[in-house]
Amino acid sequence: AGPDDATNFVTEYSTKHDAGFEQGAMFAQYWPEAHGEDIEFAHRLNSLDKFVVSSTLTEAPWGEWEPAKVIDGNIAEEVRALKRAPGKDIVILGQHHPGELPAQREAD
Repeated sequence: AGPDDATNFVTEYSTKHDAGFEQGAMFAQYWPEAHGEDIEFAHRLNSLDKFVVSSTLTEAPWGEWEPAKVIDGNIAEEVRALKRAPGKDIVILGQHHPGELPAQREAD
């Protein structure tokens, strides 16, 4: 296993799931402008709907692509609405803090 295996796994996995993530800033710095061997994954990631949970952000730009939606209110209700909407599974990428997990379980 190596970097290509990890990229291939995430690329394949992301074709079956929608993604939500907390660390949007780190991703947003790299992926909108990625090129070379990362271009296939970058295109897939850039075209997904993205959500950022934050009580401080008012916007979450993503380069020239559609910005991520900022969820800043009732997280459980927002997650319930996402789960009810047609589409793929939701995947959370990035760091998870213990305080966030109860809100996600509450939305089940």
